[in-house]
Amino acid sequence: MSDGEFDAAVDAEWRKRSRGAIGWVALGAVVGAAVLAFFGWAWAPGPLGLGAGAAIGAVVGGLAAWLVVRARARRAAHLAVAARWARDNGWIYAEQVEMPAIDLAFLRQGDRRYCEDGASGTLAGHPAEIANFTAETDSTDSEGNRTTHYDKYFIVVLRSEEHTS
Repeated sequence: MSDGEFDAAVDAEWRKRSRGAIGWVALGAVVGAAVLAFFGWAWAPGPLGLGAGAAIGAVVGGLAAWLVVRARARRAAHLAVAARWARDNGWIYAEQVEMPAIDLAFLRQGDRRYCEDGASGTLAGHPAEIANFTAETDSTDSEGNRTTHYDKYFIVVLRSEEHTS
């Protein structure tokens, strides 16, 4: 499956899974309207403050709910497509994968390291594992602002017969 095909499949899953989003967006709009109507009333007592707060709250709450639903649906779609790819190719998919017990410099870098979106199967007749490896490195600048840098790799571990245990 090419990158374009994978992206198209994820987008199709997203459209399928997001059909029920309108209820969550409406709930977010109602909750946002209620909360910000209170603050609008406190800021400018009367119908104008109440209405302005409710209108802003409805927009903010609805947008926040939509963003959360979209992020969750996109992740679920990504997992479904990755699992389908693994199954269709005779592999077993795992969302979280153990770090390989291999001593390579890039596997030691970063403050935090993890593997995700992995699969196990056979490659060229040998047991193999594939995964997305991420190394996170934190840094702080002279003004005290913290940032995290992500180094991402795709790893393939091909095991010979004597090292399969």
